[in-house]
Amino acid sequence: MAESCLVDSGVWIGGFNPRDRHHPAAAPILRAIGTGKARAVITDHIYGEVVTYLRRKMGARPSLDAARALLDSPHITIVHVDPALFQAAYHLFERYPRLSFADAASVAAMRDRGLRTILSFDSDFDGIQDITRAEGL
Repeated sequence: MAESCLVDSGVWIGGFNPRDRHHPAAAPILRAIGTGKARAVITDHIYGEVVTYLRRKMGARPSLDAARALLDSPHITIVHVDPALFQAAYHLFERYPRLSFADAASVAAMRDRGLRTILSFDSDFDGIQDITRAEGL
């Protein structure tokens, strides 16, 4: 079984949107997840960012298709940010001024699950203790 890593919003957006500048790098990641060659973890915050962005940029049908794909994949785990993760995210949000709150929640979820790698095009994750950012598999 493939090792899980957290997959950030920009990778999903790039993979689902052929016009996105990250599509060439993101599409193979989504294919690997779709076939089970890779396993993804996302937070409910990432889920919300992705489907909302796609709805704004591409319309209702593509955003619903992406929403259903994320929910239905057996190779994607969605972590719900509970009060303990929320609190951990807040402390990370305080400590790392470059992180959005959603990104801080991602780091908190990674630490909670023992994940060390995030697939992301966002350099704001660089320099976060115990986290390695990669742009591909």
